[in-house]
Order: sequence, then structure tokens, then C-alpha cells
Amino acid sequence: MAFFSWVVMLWLAVTTLGQALFTGCYCYLRRFTNRAVVRHNTAALATPQRVAVVLAIRGADEGLADGLAALDGMDYPDYQIHLVLDHADDSAVVPCQQFASRAVHAVFLHTSPLPCYPGALKCDRLLWLIPQLSDEYSHVLLVDADVSVYPSLLGQLLESFVDPQVGCAGGGRWYEVQGNWPSLVRSIWNAAAVVQMDGYGVPWAGTWMWRRDLLNDAELQQIWSKSFCEDVSLVPWFKKRGYRFARPARVVLINREPTRWRSLFNFWTRQLLCARLHHWAWPAIFGHAVNGLLMTLAVLLLSIVALTFEAWNAVVGVTLTYFFYLVISAWLMWLVCRQNERKVESLVPFRAASGIGLWCRVLVAIPLAQVLHAYCAISAAMIGNVQWRQIDYRIKGREVQRQNYQPFQ
Repeated sequence: MAFFSWVVMLWLAVTTLGQALFTGCYCYLRRFTNRAVVRHNTAALATPQRVAVVLAIRGADEGLADGLAALDGMDYPDYQIHLVLDHADDSAVVPCQQFASRAVHAVFLHTSPLPCYPGALKCDRLLWLIPQLSDEYSHVLLVDADVSVYPSLLGQLLESFVDPQVGCAGGGRWYEVQGNWPSLVRSIWNAAAVVQMDGYGVPWAGTWMWRRDLLNDAELQQIWSKSFCEDVSLVPWFKKRGYRFARPARVVLINREPTRWRSLFNFWTRQLLCARLHHWAWPAIFGHAVNGLLMTLAVLLLSIVALTFEAWNAVVGVTLTYFFYLVISAWLMWLVCRQNERKVESLVPFRAASGIGLWCRVLVAIPLAQVLHAYCAISAAMIGNVQWRQIDYRIKGREVQRQNYQPFQ
């Protein structure tokens, strides 16, 4: 019993050390980069060029109106908004028309035809719109419908293109802590995910800006036509073309929408499926998820066996070590929160509901998040069919095949 308890305690210690080093590097590099770009690059924006902001919409979600208003409120002097509607009868048509009638900036409404590519529907919509965009645009910003941008976003993203090797620039996402358990678990997962995304170079297409000429690349269009997502699948393509993806340290987009368990499971599975299909770091991402599950189960089983045989030293040792691991994990999460709070003043995930009660919930939610995350990772590794925005996709190996199409209900 003593041997197994020492093995589990060593396992916990090594995992804790690895998380601390990985998170510490993330926080240090993010803070260093923040200091390096504190002064706004006015030279890059001295002669602003026209930018196209593209938003593909399927269904009128709860936050659509606020997201559209935020798009119209950016402080960059010269940009136009293109809204790609999924269908003429889509529920988003009316709110988009109302927005276009009162917007300050020019808004163009595009109604998509029936999809013609086998990959993700969003990729299909982008492939249909891009050839229609005028060459007068120097850059194109692609935005997710559930993202609420902030006024200085365009200027901050454009700063990255002073480097001629930057072909695309995008920010990071952050889910604000909500009161319900699914949202709290999602926030804990996201705190770890942003560190992995930086470490493994995983791009996020929630807000990413492109050089206009790159979007005409024939190979890019071929990749998108067969991809499940528009961002992760392009990592090898960037390297092949001699460009890189830039992630400005100050660009963080906050999502305040609450979630439910079913939505959370579907979201996690899709995110992990994107990594499985398109990213080289999938084995590491999958291994991290399974490690959390196995470690939690090992602690639980060893504690039960030790209690059965009255091996009190093993019970105390393993329990204290696991509690220490949870405390360190919560502290690392706090560091990541603080790092992101410096980027967006309104990002205050713990100040809104601070106190001992919240931190007790965080300590309980960490192992819960690990178990559920591992479940979704295993599902993503084995899944053969997945539904996204009421569209069914068949997954076979690394191939994606859209199975159906109907207007969003």
C-alpha cells in the first residue's frame, strides 16, 4: 500500500510541477509581450487602409444584437461590414436588416446559396463570399457570431502586420465566470486551454485578420472546402507559405454567455475534434486530458482501498497531496485570470463573485472539469458523427463529410 501511495503522490507532484512551469512560461511571455507593445504603433496606422469585417450568421442567437452593435462601434476610421446570412428565411435576417438601416458604417447583407462543399458550413459560406470582396480591402477580419468586439480591436490587430511575415493575426478567447456550475467548469477548462493554445500554436478564428491577397490562395480554398473548422486546419499551410500566425498579447475577446451541460459537452467535443482532425499536437492534448482523469481515479480508488485496509498513513498522504494539487491548480488559474484581466478592463471573472464560497466551488469544480474534459476527449477520438448548428457531419479518419442541410430552426 505504501508503494502505491508514493507512486500516486509522485504522479501528483510531477503533474503539478509541469502545470506550474507551463503556466508560468505563458504568464511571463504574455506579460513581456504586453510591455513590448504598450505604445500604440501610430506609424502602422498613419495611413489607414480599408478593412472588411465579415460575420457569417446562422440563426439569431441571444447575443447577436449586442455583437452587431459592437462591430459598428470600433474606432478604426475606415472599415465596412459584411454579414453573410445562411438563408433567406433565417431568423437573423430581420435583426440584421434593422442593424444595417441604423449602422454608422456601411453594412452589406449577403444571402448564401445552397452549400456546395463537403466540409463545415461556415467554411462553405466564407469560400462563397471571399471572391466577391473588393480588392480595395487591404485586410479582412473574420468574426464569430458569438463574439463581442471592443473599440480598439482593429487597430491592435493591424499592428501585427508591420511584420511582413505575418499573414494572419488573431486574439484569444475568455469565458467569464458565471454563477452556474456548467459555466464555472467551462471557465476552468478555458484557463487551461488558453495556455495550451499558446504553447502548441493553436489559432482561434473568433476574431482573426487576414491579408486580403492570401485569401485568394487556391490551396487555402481547397483546405477549407474539406475542413471541419477554418482555423486549426491552416497551421501547416502558414508554414508552407512562409507566413506565420500572430497572436497579439493584448487582444482578448470575452464571452459572457452562460452555458448548460449539454451545450458544454457538445462544445468541448467539437473543439477537441478540431484538434484531432487538424493539429499535430492532438496526442499531447489528448494525453493531458486523459492524465487528469486517470490521476483523479487513482486518488479515489487508492483512498477507498487504503480506508478499507485502515492504511491511515496512505490515506493522509494521498489526500493532502491531492488537496495541495488542487490548491496549486486554483492558484495557477488565478494567475491566468489576472494575466487576461490586464488586457481587458472589463474582464473581472473573480471580482464579480469573490469570497471563500467561490474558491470552494473552484476546488470542487477542478476535478469535475478534468473528468468531463477527458470524457469529451475520448468522445472526440472515437466519434463518427457530430452535429453543429443542426448540421450533421460524418467523421471518417481525418475526413469530414457534411450529411445534410436545412435552414436553422
